[in-house]
Amino acid sequence: MAPRSASGSSPTNPSATCSPAPPGASRPEDAADVPAGAQGRLWLYGIARRQLANQRRGHLRRSQLVACSWFKRWSDARRSGDDAGVREAITAMRTAKDWPILQEMSRSGAYPAVPLEFVKAMPSGRWAGRPLAGDVDSGLGCPSYGVPLS
Repeated sequence: MAPRSASGSSPTNPSATCSPAPPGASRPEDAADVPAGAQGRLWLYGIARRQLANQRRGHLRRSQLVACSWFKRWSDARRSGDDAGVREAITAMRTAKDWPILQEMSRSGAYPAVPLEFVKAMPSGRWAGRPLAGDVDSGLGCPSYGVPLS
């Protein structure tokens, strides 16, 4: 007999350890809803395309959050006079050009130019004659991630 947990579920019986799917959730028997033939392939292509787009957006959001966190560290260190913290943040952000999502976007001609230009402005703290923190906030959307710089 298989061992049972305190709740009585058996590790060898997956249905005993998994809760039932909520109403409306996909189940194997719902596969019949996929159109047949060429329409089915197109439908599945659309699903895959949306899945990849969602994955890319997720990677981008995480990259922005990491960048915002390092810019926040840089901003706080500048404000408090912590030279080591400023150097640490600049060093970390100089690796942004090597982040896979930014490299992929660069190949497609998208987004990464902005944060990479911000990185170049970090030592002076100025961007187009203005304080860098305000432009980073608006350019990367840091406040929307809960990481406002100012």
